[in-house]
Amino acid sequence: MKNITKVNLLGLITAVYTVVMLLSLKLRFLDVFLPGTWHGRLGFDFFSIPRSFINLAHGASIYFTRAGDYGPYASWFPYHPAVSLLAGSWLSLFSPWVAYAVFVALSAGLLVYCGYLLGRREGSPVRRAACYVLVLCSPAVYLMLWAGQLQVLAVLAVTLTLADLAEIEAGPPAAERRFRGKLLAGILISLFSKPVLLPALLAFFAVRQCRRTIVLAVGLYAFVSALFLAVPWLNPQSAGLDRLVDVLLNPDHIFRTELYRGITISSYKPEFVNDNAIHWLNMKMRSGVSERYNFEVFSLPAFIGALGVGVKGWLAKTPVLLAAALAGPVYFVKGRADAARCAFWCTAMFVLAFFLSYEAVYEYHYAVALPLIAAAWLKHRSAGGAERGALVLFCCAGALLYAPTPYFLFRHTGLVHHTAAAAAFKDPFISIGLSENIYGWALGWIRAFRVLPACVMFGAAAVCAADCVFRGLARRADAGS
Repeated sequence: MKNITKVNLLGLITAVYTVVMLLSLKLRFLDVFLPGTWHGRLGFDFFSIPRSFINLAHGASIYFTRAGDYGPYASWFPYHPAVSLLAGSWLSLFSPWVAYAVFVALSAGLLVYCGYLLGRREGSPVRRAACYVLVLCSPAVYLMLWAGQLQVLAVLAVTLTLADLAEIEAGPPAAERRFRGKLLAGILISLFSKPVLLPALLAFFAVRQCRRTIVLAVGLYAFVSALFLAVPWLNPQSAGLDRLVDVLLNPDHIFRTELYRGITISSYKPEFVNDNAIHWLNMKMRSGVSERYNFEVFSLPAFIGALGVGVKGWLAKTPVLLAAALAGPVYFVKGRADAARCAFWCTAMFVLAFFLSYEAVYEYHYAVALPLIAAAWLKHRSAGGAERGALVLFCCAGALLYAPTPYFLFRHTGLVHHTAAAAAFKDPFISIGLSENIYGWALGWIRAFRVLPACVMFGAAAVCAADCVFRGLARRADAGS
């Protein structure tokens, strides 16, 4: 009876929170808790997706957002060009706000499916029900839906791969499949939307059962990507191979200086923006752009940069290198279950390293950490040694991701936050020109509620990974003696 009551309570929490989020998309009462909603443009990152396909159908570049007028406004289309065909094509069949509503409904459905995938192997109904709460009930999820962000596909991709690693760890018959459907789908979804799992392939490949699937996924991704670069209809405004080679050899050649709304800014040259290669070039270029005074950004480099300390180059990539260093020994762990568990913690490190190494991290990006928290929490029963204690620390730090930041206490009224005035601005793009002291010391407090939990979770995952690797290698040594 107690378990039934707990399951019902958890189900009620999930349902109420979901309904509140959906109501707020209409009434906007949750917006004041999230920096990313300041401009008031609901679905700002969504409308460029169907707009990109409409452009392509008319012979214009997928990335030339201003070529079309689908939707009331649109941010720049930053995704893999295949997204234009796979998602933009059918979304463009609806009127803009109907398309956004369909996308939100599908996103909510995908998050429910993520909760199901994580809990389906769990024997306890209470723990299964808790997975839905952990995946859906976070401010990061609301902002993701609010912006109409494809980050939901990154959440799905991480969840699929974690579910597949759980199957391998649990054992046959699912463990010995030649090609792993969940892993294949997870990798491809990530690579074609947001490549958060790209560095984690190093950890997946250490698990013997995953290798054929990884090779297949990378091959498919490379083939499709080549089509979107080489086929003229798919890349109608190509910059030309010679220019792309020049930019790869001389990265500064991609930029130009221009006057934008009275502010001198550095931007990409139009010929490169219109080429499909900008998807990959932008990921590289943006990784080193300082965002320390942008109050929407929640990365560790921005957090430290606002304190007056610059973190650049390889130093900023230290978390990624540490994750790679711990993934290396996993290749010497022979036990299937041990290797899968080690790969899980290394994957968690690689995903969390994004928040610690990349500059342009927005609050909705943290939605991808939620399935990690749910999956880690489910592992507590089978954990032992140092892993057990670090796992508790991982989940306790992750709990802060379910609370809003103190942004609402410090909102700067000079930026017409959450009013129709910002949303009605005629320019189809919104840029944020911030002075150094617009938030002063408060910026550190706002970011701390996201950055510090990610740091603690990364450290705890590192301890868990090291402990699992040590125990796996010890078992291999015992078996060989």
